[in-house]
Amino acid sequence: MIRVTENALEPQPQKKQRGLFNYLFDNQCDIIVSGVPVTHERSRVVDLTFPWTYGCYALLIPAQEQIANIFATIKPFQWPVWLGLFISIICVIISLNILHQQDQLEHPLAERRAGDYYLYVLGILMSQGNACTSNRFVVRVVAGVWTLAAFVFVQAYTSTLFTYVMAPNNPPLINSVYDVIESSDINLLYRTGSTLNVLVSDPDATGIVLKIRNKVIASNSPRCNLISECIAMITPGSRNVFANARSFQVDAVRENFEKTGKCGIELARDCFLVGPAALVLQKHSPYTDAISMGLLHLRESGILEHWLSWFSWMPRQCERQATNGQVKRKKARSLSLKNLTSAFIALLIGFGFSLFAFVCEVLTGIRHRRQSQTSLASVPNVLKGKHLRIIWPRWEGNPKGLSGPLKGGVIIDYLSARLGFTYEMVRITENRLEPAPNQRGLFNYLWDGKCDFLVSSVSTTWERNKIFDFTTPWDYGCLTFLIPVHSETANIKSVVKPFQWPVWVGLVVTVVCVIVVLTLIQRYLLYTEHRSGTESATNMPGNSLSKGQTGRQYVYVFGNLLSQGGPCTSDRISFRFVAGVWTLAAFIFVQAYTSTLFTYVVAPVNQPLINSIYDIAENPDINLLVKKAGTADTMFTNNNWTGFYEKIRDRINSMEDSRCVLISDCIKLVTPGSKNVFIDGYAYQLDAIKEDFKNTGKCNLQLARDTYTCLLVAMVLPKHSPYTDPINKGILELREGGFFDYWDLWFRPMPGQCMENIKNSGFKPPKGRKHPPLSLKNLSGAFLLFLMTAEESFGCDVRSWHSGYRHSLSSLASMPNPLKGQHIRIIWPRWEGNPKGLSGPLKGGVIIDYLAARLGFTYEMVRITENRLEPAPKQRGLFDYLWDGKCDFLVTAVVPTWERNKVVDLTMPWDYTTLSLLIPVHRDIANIKSVVKPFQWPVWVGLIVTAICVVVVLNLIQRYLEYMEHRSSSETAMEPFPNLTRNNSRLNGRAGKQYLYVLGNLLSQGGPCVCNRLSFRLVAGVWTLAAFIFVQAYTSILFTYVVAPVNLPLINSIYDIADSDDINLLMKKAGTPEGILMNNNWTGIYEKIRNRVNSFPDSRCVLVSDCIKFILPGSRNVFIDGAPYQLDAIKQDFEKTGKCNLQLARDSYSTLPIAMALPKHSPYTNPISKGFLELQERGLVNYWDLWFRPMPVQCTENFKPSRLQSSRTQKHPPLSLKNLTGAFLVLLVGISLAFLAFLCEQIISMPGRQRPCRRI
Repeated sequence: MIRVTENALEPQPQKKQRGLFNYLFDNQCDIIVSGVPVTHERSRVVDLTFPWTYGCYALLIPAQEQIANIFATIKPFQWPVWLGLFISIICVIISLNILHQQDQLEHPLAERRAGDYYLYVLGILMSQGNACTSNRFVVRVVAGVWTLAAFVFVQAYTSTLFTYVMAPNNPPLINSVYDVIESSDINLLYRTGSTLNVLVSDPDATGIVLKIRNKVIASNSPRCNLISECIAMITPGSRNVFANARSFQVDAVRENFEKTGKCGIELARDCFLVGPAALVLQKHSPYTDAISMGLLHLRESGILEHWLSWFSWMPRQCERQATNGQVKRKKARSLSLKNLTSAFIALLIGFGFSLFAFVCEVLTGIRHRRQSQTSLASVPNVLKGKHLRIIWPRWEGNPKGLSGPLKGGVIIDYLSARLGFTYEMVRITENRLEPAPNQRGLFNYLWDGKCDFLVSSVSTTWERNKIFDFTTPWDYGCLTFLIPVHSETANIKSVVKPFQWPVWVGLVVTVVCVIVVLTLIQRYLLYTEHRSGTESATNMPGNSLSKGQTGRQYVYVFGNLLSQGGPCTSDRISFRFVAGVWTLAAFIFVQAYTSTLFTYVVAPVNQPLINSIYDIAENPDINLLVKKAGTADTMFTNNNWTGFYEKIRDRINSMEDSRCVLISDCIKLVTPGSKNVFIDGYAYQLDAIKEDFKNTGKCNLQLARDTYTCLLVAMVLPKHSPYTDPINKGILELREGGFFDYWDLWFRPMPGQCMENIKNSGFKPPKGRKHPPLSLKNLSGAFLLFLMTAEESFGCDVRSWHSGYRHSLSSLASMPNPLKGQHIRIIWPRWEGNPKGLSGPLKGGVIIDYLAARLGFTYEMVRITENRLEPAPKQRGLFDYLWDGKCDFLVTAVVPTWERNKVVDLTMPWDYTTLSLLIPVHRDIANIKSVVKPFQWPVWVGLIVTAICVVVVLNLIQRYLEYMEHRSSSETAMEPFPNLTRNNSRLNGRAGKQYLYVLGNLLSQGGPCVCNRLSFRLVAGVWTLAAFIFVQAYTSILFTYVVAPVNLPLINSIYDIADSDDINLLMKKAGTPEGILMNNNWTGIYEKIRNRVNSFPDSRCVLVSDCIKFILPGSRNVFIDGAPYQLDAIKQDFEKTGKCNLQLARDSYSTLPIAMALPKHSPYTNPISKGFLELQERGLVNYWDLWFRPMPVQCTENFKPSRLQSSRTQKHPPLSLKNLTGAFLVLLVGISLAFLAFLCEQIISMPGRQRPCRRI
């Protein structure tokens, strides 16, 4: 090791400082082990190895202290909803009061309660109201309608409240580098001599780099030579931001926690300057190839990724502070060099033996790439008329159970028809590739000349490539883990998990305090009444009720907390004030509990057996099964590596049957309840799940969440076979046509019941990330409301950008520039001199200006009228201008194909786009049916049966109690018990009305239990608890259906068009979609698509605007074209109409590279391609999209997330009037019915009122 003091790579002559590269220049060092970003300038002066990692620059910011989020209680609804709710409350109160006053006129002796209905209405809205006490039909209709509407309002409010309760009040200082640029009070720090320092110091910087440079100059940010000096300036409350490589920033967060015990610093959400990092050697070093090969071996074996997980572990308390750095939670342990000494020795010895083979393979690959750039027509088809012998393990003539691709047969048939050869199948019995002692393998057939083509899934390795010819990789497969599905059990403990234990303790203490305070107030009131000694005071109804309720305040307190409490029993202001505060606090507690209960109710009790391969290494009771001589067996057992691999070998060797000849033998051992795990290719595991479901009708198998490693899969021919090139041509055509993925839908239709069992490969949240229980900070609003009786207090469009390293003007000067001083003719279809409506890139003009200034040429525009590339019979195309010498450079979006590459020169791809589907937007209507969707019909049936049973049981108990009281009346008739008479009359009045109590409890509107008998109260208590669970479970999932759109999109993908007979597909005439989908005779989905296009006479249009005219709301037309053109259509339609009438379907069809064209063998192709490389490195191509295509914010949800979508924090949208139309509609209809019933009552009662008048 060489000791250094320099902290920069390149030397800095202006400061007379050396850099690390000086040690290479002076022959004092052979290799620099560091994460050096790869650039063209550095590759000219040093040798860069194969990239060993990909890194980015992250922003280190001070962590913000989170405070209580009290004002979150008003955010779930928009202000129109609050206004509509307020007006509805006033209307209901007025209606009930008018009906009550009219009832007082007809029945003067009735109890006067005018003015108290506002308590009833508000109590129901807060789930604390009593049952309706009036028997008049019209009053009960109004009360019932309001009860239902209030129930929907409360559940909708509850469903979205959790989002705002959990939202942090203090957002991070910044989210990305764009926030640094836009904020004048934030200082950007960076290390002197770093790549960012060189980039910002470039006087030729443009675009966003220029803004950063201006920001640094304007803010006069302090400089630092060491990373520790910069980190010392990131203190709580400061406005400093430090930019450095993400790996160093993660180390800083961890070291800060180890020193202070707190997470005082964190990473901003978005990073920037993403690029590969390599090691550095002297120019033309003889060690470059060997070290690159070693890095390749490390990447293939997955050791690099595993090392990153060791050295980048993060304390559990600071996981949130490093989420953008993609740091996974690992145990705080690391391996020393002694643990991996054998691995390093094996690699070093292997370098010496494989150096010669590596150089030969590199030279062969370079020659092959040069040959592949020529037209395929120049490759002689030596297969035409030949007869081949082919091995396909899954051929029906072979024994069952052999491993091989399902779609191998159709691949052979396609290649045979495309390349014009015949074939015969070779029968085999072997199920391994390489031979073993006393056992043949499939490779023996190639060596013995008994086979010409092996159609199987063969992973590409250096050793195999030395003895065989590999085809172009036709698939990309990952090693996945097949595990048994454990049956889920009842999740009983989930009811206590939504709150942390401090919340439960605080809630219990609060309840006890409220009970004590209410009891003290009640006793004091009784004491003052007793001292007064007046007869009128003791006979007041309120006071007599207070006496009856003395000591039973716990019933009222617990009833409110369970949303089952009755109205306040005292009219004294002190008592009602404490009761009202507790009612509001209990309401917030219940809603917060409800919001997070669903997460734990639906969480599976039994977790999967494993999540990744690291769980197998750490658990000694798990057995790992592998296919004998398979890829996994070779990777894990055919080496002597220690550490992680030694543990995996122990797991395999611990079981006798861990290696099986056939895959089916291993799958038989993966049974429910077992601890066996089988590792193999993703496709074979899907086949196992499908076959098991077909045999048993159940989903007994599933895939673990994480895969291990992904490998390229190819087919094999004998070494130096003359058939390799034509077969590669056929496989390339299959990949371009997208057949491999589509054939999977034919040969591997997965059962819909098991879809959740195969969603792996990183699509689920990381291991161990559970929903956090609510803490005291989350519910500080409820506690503060009770203690201080105050109201609740008050609680970016960011885009990731890439920029390259500094480029001097001498980079192109070192190469011959034939464009310098030339005058060329350019075609750009969107030039203002051409007719409007022609298709072409919006940013073509600025690309031309950049290239002209960078390469030093002048130009003139050529006027055109054609809107197609290739010519047609009696119709010219844009390529004619290149062939006729009238144009030197065609600036448009040209998709590279083999045919075009034969006739024109194609530049380096300057963009990548997808074929997207433009569809009309259907307007959302009122979502009325959403209230019944949270429960499946068996749940509703069970709930109805349960409610009926409870009503029947309560009525039977009630009748039995009446019968017993009637029998005892003869014995107690002469005794003076006036209270017993009152109790019996109250009991008789309630008989037969238990359904009101049962349904009221289920709607969170029931009153207290009216009977003091233990049997009755026991049944009522059980029903109260059961109803509470039902209501909370219903509430937790209701929000999903309330905000769900009623009208789904017209289609989601191109497969919906093929399956629907009433959808018309439109496309541009002679465009890329027509060339892919129409200009062939392929069957399957392509035949269906052609039928859809041909069924509509106007399906092909010359201009894009002609097709878009047919995409109208309510129509069944779909337009397919490049994603940029579809975004332009959405933007232009919004500018014309002010509405978002168009949207993109969820799935695109295919991803295509985009290039530009020049005449064949043009001398300008290389410098223009070099210019495109510089544009890509600086990120200008993507950044120009923000200039020329600013999408309207209102239509953000209408196009698929892409680089144009905002990456700022997305807030949960408050519920709008459209979301709650159902509740308001139910309320309006109910009030109308109540008014109609009121009129009917008045008409019926008119003869009764007129009859006394005639007697007089």
